[in-house]
Amino acid sequence: MRRSLWVGGLALGIALADQVAKALVTSVLPVDASLAPIPALDAIFSLTYVRNTGMALSLLRDSNAFLILVSLVMIGVLLVLYRRLHEEGPWLSLAIGVQMGGALGNLIDRLRLGYVVDYLHIRGLPIFNVADVAIAVGVLALALTIWRMTPPSAEDSQHEVPCP
Repeated sequence: MRRSLWVGGLALGIALADQVAKALVTSVLPVDASLAPIPALDAIFSLTYVRNTGMALSLLRDSNAFLILVSLVMIGVLLVLYRRLHEEGPWLSLAIGVQMGGALGNLIDRLRLGYVVDYLHIRGLPIFNVADVAIAVGVLALALTIWRMTPPSAEDSQHEVPCP
């Protein structure tokens, strides 16, 4: 129960931080405008407010209803995964909580605005937001956690070189 509250609190905290950051950006910048918050990094990083009607890399543009459904399904999958594997340790809980928070942050935008507010712009990369970072970090953490949970197969152990 305690870990479930922690995971839920983490997810809500990330979603809240994401929404606060988006509110700040949209209150300062007009759509498609940029600001270099650190002048020395102007050539590399800026805040650029865009309205993303698609998903990562602008895939599935103008598919808001479908992307809302995908978000809800993914949150459901994460909840089921958590319920089945919550005993596996804190890293799994962290990975799921972070992903859920990111998914909630972007879902709130889709439901409220019909698009996702993106604003972090590193030259050469698509513009993204805090929720996107949380999802990416959560996916990586989940993959690493599951990889570490997977016992080596008999085939793998045959190829091991014994230590002298």
